[in-house]
Amino acid sequence: MDSDTTNSEDNVTIVDFLNSSDDDEEANIFVQLLMSLTNRLNRQPRHNSALTGREYALEQLYGHPENMFEICCMHRDTFEAIVRLIQDRNLLPSLSISTEESLMMFLRTIALSDRNREIQDRFVHSGETVHRYFVNVLTALSALAPDVIKPPNMNIVPPKIRYNPKY
Repeated sequence: MDSDTTNSEDNVTIVDFLNSSDDDEEANIFVQLLMSLTNRLNRQPRHNSALTGREYALEQLYGHPENMFEICCMHRDTFEAIVRLIQDRNLLPSLSISTEESLMMFLRTIALSDRNREIQDRFVHSGETVHRYFVNVLTALSALAPDVIKPPNMNIVPPKIRYNPKY
């Protein structure tokens, strides 16, 4: 019973101290600063994966082919061909994230409809970095589109359609 009384008395004195007059404003600020520092010391990092984003991308790229296809909806040889095209034309700034990692973040976002937060957690990058590289890859792929996507010749009717009475 004594400990309850002492504990409640301590709480009352702390509350009284925090609710004190303007003369004790400096003491209030000091207590708030100490509480803030204590909270900061007890924080855990959000992005604490064992693999970095690059390591994860390489693990998926050179791991089981089905994993690669499930994440990117693309086979490894196609993925590597796109990476080579982007690198050959210097379409992505090579700052701190590799072309493979950037493209995998982009494809995972598009293929799996992952949100920015999910990409941050998986690739261990900030939301701003994920967004910046998403835009960079989108711009690079848009620059490749005229050379890679060839529309069919609309003046020629394929024989399969021409000779089929259904059409």
